[in-house]
This record gives sequence, C-alpha cells and structure tokens, in this order.
Amino acid sequence: MQPLKKRTLRGILWNGVQRFGTLAVSLAANLVLVRMLTPEDFGCIGILLVFVAVSQTLIDGGFTAALIQKKEVSQTDYSTVFYWNLILSVLLIGALALVSPLVAAFYRIDALNDILRAQSVVLLINSFCIVQTAQLIKKLEFKVLAIRSVAAAMIGAIVAILLAYRGWGVWSLVVKELVASSVGAVLLWSFCKWHPSPIFSWRSFRGMFRFGSMIFVSDVINTLYQNMQALIIGRAFSVQELGYYSQARKLEEVPVNGGTTVLTQVLFPVYSSIADQYERLKSLVRRNVVLITYLSFSIMFLLIVIARPLLLVLFTDKWAPAIPLFQILCFEGVFYPLNCANALLFKSLGNGKVYFILQSVKRLISLLMILYSVRFGLYGMMWAIAAMGILSYVINLVFTHRIFGYRVREQLSDILPNLLLSVVVATTTWGILRLLDFGDHLVHIVTGSLLFGFLFMALSRVFGMKGFRLMLDLWK
Repeated sequence: MQPLKKRTLRGILWNGVQRFGTLAVSLAANLVLVRMLTPEDFGCIGILLVFVAVSQTLIDGGFTAALIQKKEVSQTDYSTVFYWNLILSVLLIGALALVSPLVAAFYRIDALNDILRAQSVVLLINSFCIVQTAQLIKKLEFKVLAIRSVAAAMIGAIVAILLAYRGWGVWSLVVKELVASSVGAVLLWSFCKWHPSPIFSWRSFRGMFRFGSMIFVSDVINTLYQNMQALIIGRAFSVQELGYYSQARKLEEVPVNGGTTVLTQVLFPVYSSIADQYERLKSLVRRNVVLITYLSFSIMFLLIVIARPLLLVLFTDKWAPAIPLFQILCFEGVFYPLNCANALLFKSLGNGKVYFILQSVKRLISLLMILYSVRFGLYGMMWAIAAMGILSYVINLVFTHRIFGYRVREQLSDILPNLLLSVVVATTTWGILRLLDFGDHLVHIVTGSLLFGFLFMALSRVFGMKGFRLMLDLWK
C-alpha cells in the first residue's frame, strides 16, 4: 500500500469520526431539545444563522484553502493569516452589533437584537482556530480534530439541555454554540503546538490572497445561497415554518454534509499534492466519484422511503409538517456530493477563477429560481431548490469535461448505474412496505432499512457494481 493511500484512508477514518461523531452528538441533543423548545425557537436561530455563517466565511477569506493548497508555507504565512483573522472578526462583531436592531425590526421579533449580538462572539472564538485547523488538515492529522470536535460538541450539548430544562428557551441554543466553540478552541490550542510569531507580511498576504480571493468570493456566494433560504422562508412564510424547515435541513445534513465533508477535507490536500500528475489524478477522481455516488445515492433514497416514520419517532407528531420538506431536501441531497466533488477538483488544481465563475453562475440562477418559486408556496420553493441541484450538476458536468478532460460519457457511465440501482431498490422497498402497512413506526424503520440494504447489496453483487467492488477493496 502506498504511503499516500495509507494517509488518505487514515484521514478518511478520523475525519469520519470527527464529522459523524459531531453530527451524532448534535442529533442526539436535538432529539432532546425539540421536546423542550418550540419551532419558533429553532426558527429564530435559523434566521440569524446566515449572518454568522457569512461573517465566518469573510473571516476565513479563502486563506484556509490557500494554506492547504500552497506547497511551501512559512511561519510568516501562518502568522499573517492568524492576525488577519483576529482583526476581521472584531470588526465583524462590531458590524453585526450595529445591524442587529435592523434585523429584529425586519422580522418583527425584538429578541433577535440581543441574540445576534451574543451569537456573534462565536466569530472571535473561531478565529483563533483557523490556522491550526488548516495545518492539521494539510498534514492529514484528523485524529486531533476529531477528538477536539466531538468533545466540544458533547459539552455544548449537555449545557444546552440543562439550560433548556431550566426554561432558557432559545437562549439555550445560543449558549450551546458559545460553549462548544470555546471548548473547541481551548482543546485545539492544547493539542496543537504551533503559536503565532509577532509578524505580519503584506507580501505574504497578497500572495495567498491571489489564490484564495476567487475561492473566498465563491464561498461567500455559496454561504449566502445556502442560508438565504432560511431568510426567505422566515420572511415570506412564518418563523414556525422556518423551524420545520430548519429541523428537516439539520437531519438531511447528517448524511449529506457528513459524508461529503469527510471526503472533501481529506481529498483536497490529496488532490492538491498530485495535481501535476494528470493520469493518476484522473484515475483517483473517477474511483472516488463511483464510490461516493454508490454510497450517497443509496442512503438518500433510503431516507426518502422511511422519512415519515423516522421523523415521527425522532421528533414526535409536533414536527410532522417537516416530513415532506425533509423528503424534498433528501432528493436535492442526492446530487450534492457530486457537485462538491467537481468543485473540489477545480480548487485542488489551483484554478480559483473557474471555481469562482461556476459557483457565481449557479448561485445566481438558483437565487432567481427560489425568489420566483415563493409565489407557489413553501413546497414550490423546496422543489425549486431540488431542481437547482440537478441543474448545478449538469453545469459541473460540462465544465469538468472541457477543463479537466473528465468526459461527459465517462462521468455518466460512473454514476448512472448507481443512480438506477438506488431508484429500483427504493421503489421496490416502498411498494413492499405499502403492502405490509406496519402500524408501528419503529418496526417500519427497521424493516424498511433491512429490506433496502438486502436488496441493494444483493443486486450489487448480481450485477457486479463497481462501487460494490471498490467498497470491498477499502475493507481489505
């Protein structure tokens, strides 16, 4: 086994522990909190998430990607980024404090004023962690990040549950983020031995900004798009419906963002390290696309099939309106890993301009579609989001063919067998479950999952699915 392959697999393992461990803790805490808090409480946090998320992206500024992609990084580079992050976080906290009354007035919720000001402190805390995180990702040392993230999430969740039990309401969710970020920062500085030097270089800053600037603008656009949905729902419909959407999105993100983040964080430095070896890189990209789609397609279609009993068991009948929203978001999630895989390729090649153009065009089209779809109600808006996921992949398909040489025919031959298999298995499983008509939700979930898994694996073996063989190779 080659050293790069060993390091990649080890990175995927520990990054998986980090991402899915954190998501598991968050999900477990959420299952308790939804029984103590209201949809309106979660809706308030959903409204403000866009302001914090965009500010966090502004602080990062594309420098994390630049530090990872750059072959030789000096202490001056690291220190320059560190101080830039700190200064910008303080400025953005001040800016959010100024606009918070306007946000509260726009949504006619007075509590948003104080909540946004308190929540913005997370920006300063997180700015202390950006450089150390980039260093560890660059070295594929995900074990430290895993321990830090899971521990911080657990402590934040415990504090939130205790506060919610004592009647803190929406503030328990605010404190949860503050505590988790603080604990994570303390642990990261304890584990990571790097410390900044008293130096700031504009030359270093400009050099990294040239690469990171396009990625930075693209990431801002992407973050705005992902969180703009919550802003539109909160304004065009209601805070309660936003609460339903927020819970559906959180649950959908467990498999979608979990698996995708694990792979992209590990594969970015791996792809970057062999960017000048075309044949080797293309072979690795194709294998990963097959494996990613084989796993992600099956998971998302299974969730669509068992969505109703799953949400009723996890969230109780109070959250039943979130079920169709969750199913539509899962359909969008089918194509999300593919879009991330294509975007990752352009970043790894250092082609920030192409990445910027692609993201900008896709997000502009998406925003226009979403704004137009509002007139058709919440479900109409959800289906517009799902349709844009498909359109984004078509755009990525063409650009990957023309720029990287990963031909459309090759890409379709890599993903269509996995898509067809998942659709056939999902349809068959759904039909059988309809005939059996279980009254118990838990039995429905277990039976549906086992049946789907059996059919999927059996047909994979019968038809010799490439994704199935690749998965077996990983276990050897």
